[in-house]
Amino acid sequence: MCEYSLLSCNSNIKLCKVDAACGWLQYGSPINGLINKAKMKTKLIALILFFFLGLLSILGVALFSLRPNSREDPTSPPYPPSQNFELITIQELKERNPDSGFFDVEGYVAKIFSCPPCPAGAECMPCMPENIVISEQLKTIEAYPSITSSEMLVFVQNPQQLFTLGEHYRFSIRVRDFRTTDEPLNDVELVGYSR
Repeated sequence: MCEYSLLSCNSNIKLCKVDAACGWLQYGSPINGLINKAKMKTKLIALILFFFLGLLSILGVALFSLRPNSREDPTSPPYPPSQNFELITIQELKERNPDSGFFDVEGYVAKIFSCPPCPAGAECMPCMPENIVISEQLKTIEAYPSITSSEMLVFVQNPQQLFTLGEHYRFSIRVRDFRTTDEPLNDVELVGYSR
């Protein structure tokens, strides 16, 4: 039978007698101190963990709120204004026929091409990437074979939303180091524009 009486302890070294049959220690023993320290460490770790989880939650909300507005057209690339590269004419660019590089050219939008949607259930041929044809003269072009030395095909994303046929622009372009068309000049892509 266990008796719940106080055991004698040496208060200087905080050691207590153990009643092994009852399985209890008197307060202040080294084992109880270790258990209390472990409980304190666990509480501290939990507090730090909750602090960091809260911080991550706040950071996540902040990053989520910085996302572009979901009502905006996500396919519309934000082309910057023209970049003030070397300004040359379309004809000069075609005469130089550089392997690659960045240039500014000025011209009128003579053709805008976006691939028409493929009807449901139909098997459609792949389209040429979206593009515009620019010209040094104010004119429109119906077919690509009629492109002259003063006109150039420029690959552009969403040209229908960005450009107006017959309008004059300054285009910053990149001449790529490869060619996918029958044009004598390597592929040209838009990197910026201004009216």
